[in-house]
Amino acid sequence: MLEERVKKTEAIEVITGVTPSSFSESNAGIDITFSKDELETINCDSALVAVGRKPDNCYISEELLNKPCGVIPLHFAGDVVNGSFRQVGIAVGDGLRCAMDIAAMLEEKT
Repeated sequence: MLEERVKKTEAIEVITGVTPSSFSESNAGIDITFSKDELETINCDSALVAVGRKPDNCYISEELLNKPCGVIPLHFAGDVVNGSFRQVGIAVGDGLRCAMDIAAMLEEKT
């Protein structure tokens, strides 16, 4: 149900099956460079990174990984931030926290 809502929300773009190569801060939010068929960079207000069972976060600098949520518009959930605590409940909680942070940030902008 939530996935369908997200797909219907024009303000949210879901990008799957890509290989991110960099995340960097910009005046307008965060720039994400990734490759699918070719290298592309997009700018977004906020990003939620979900990378699967084995966290492959080599493309994210230690500086960004260690900044607390809310400081930059980049949000991490699940295995990418929880090390050996690989539990669905923890990842779900992280996702909810990220969603709430993003909602609060969007409310501040309006």
